[in-house]
Amino acid sequence: MRRDLIDGMAPDRVGWKNQIWEGEHAEEPLRGTGTAEKFEYGTLHFQGVYGLERSLEYLNRIGMDVVERRNLGLSEYLWNRLKDIGLGMYTPPGTVSPIVSFHEERAAELSAELMAQKVKVTGREAHGGHVRVSTHFYNTEEDIDHLVEKLLEVKS
Repeated sequence: MRRDLIDGMAPDRVGWKNQIWEGEHAEEPLRGTGTAEKFEYGTLHFQGVYGLERSLEYLNRIGMDVVERRNLGLSEYLWNRLKDIGLGMYTPPGTVSPIVSFHEERAAELSAELMAQKVKVTGREAHGGHVRVSTHFYNTEEDIDHLVEKLLEVKS
């Protein structure tokens, strides 16, 4: 930020680090500091920042191209498995996304039943009802097979 613009800009939020603490103007934003310090409204969430940094390092070591290929391969496997058991697919064939959805009139109820069996999906009532499944690179084909097995149990 250009130093000559700082005093003309107001912080979008106020916290313990950028407010006046005494007198009749307590809890108002600092004015006229001449530094970007007035935009620092609180202490950073250091654990979250550290976790994010390590997560990004981990993903970069793996390679985002590898993560993408893995995600898309898993979603294709998932799409095919769901189609093979006769589900009407909400997600069109060939979609390049790690999210796969299938039509289900009892979407919210079905997703709650699966959640009770520790299978995380999201039931949506919109567009006639559908269940959304999202895999990620840490999932396995066995995880998808387990989902299908539990889905068949719940739907029977």
